[in-house]
Amino acid sequence: MFETVPLWKDPKSFSWNRNLTKKDLTGFCASCQYGSYCLAGCSVLKFTTGKKLKENQYCSYKVAVENDYNEIRNIKDNKKLLELSLEAISEENYQFADACLNSIYEFDKENIEILNHLGFVNYKLENFDKSLQFNEQVLNIDPNNAYALKGKGICLASAGIVQEGINYLEKAIENADNNFLDPYYDLSLVYYNCQEFKKAKEVLSVGREKSEEFKEASYELYDLIEKHLSNV
Repeated sequence: MFETVPLWKDPKSFSWNRNLTKKDLTGFCASCQYGSYCLAGCSVLKFTTGKKLKENQYCSYKVAVENDYNEIRNIKDNKKLLELSLEAISEENYQFADACLNSIYEFDKENIEILNHLGFVNYKLENFDKSLQFNEQVLNIDPNNAYALKGKGICLASAGIVQEGINYLEKAIENADNNFLDPYYDLSLVYYNCQEFKKAKEVLSVGREKSEEFKEASYELYDLIEKHLSNV
């Protein structure tokens, strides 16, 4: 006698929806700040309004962002655009920051500061391929740029190319000064995610010895690592 498996317990049922990730999305949704959580929204709405399951053409957030884009295009002062982008980054409004920075980039494609910001913003938007491209543009201009080396390292690690990512993060540490200790945190986090807790602690400890501010900022990660080590 065959056992009936309810649809909601069958992993093959609705796999088109259950297995959907941001990488599968298209159009605006593919680069949206909330793409990983929203996944383009309600499937019924997506299909009935646009005959698509990987993009929502009638998303209210999309409409709001497009209105912002139209306003940004009318700003011709790059200094003002940079100020707006940095303010947006501080508020974690990465979509708006990306639009401001791209307006500058359109006319100044070798500005290392703008390229670094674009690399960071696209990483936060989980657009890792775009982030990697901006990091590589910086490194083509300045091969020892610690910020871009760190950015490339975390992009590669996030894409599953972990050892190469670690190599770039180590190089970032070699080229960073005591005013930029982020690579220690990111390398430690990569090791932590790989469950190499001893290495994670060693790397983070070196950075924590260099700055009280960094020591305070990295306390939560350090505490997590210590808890894992105490259970080994």
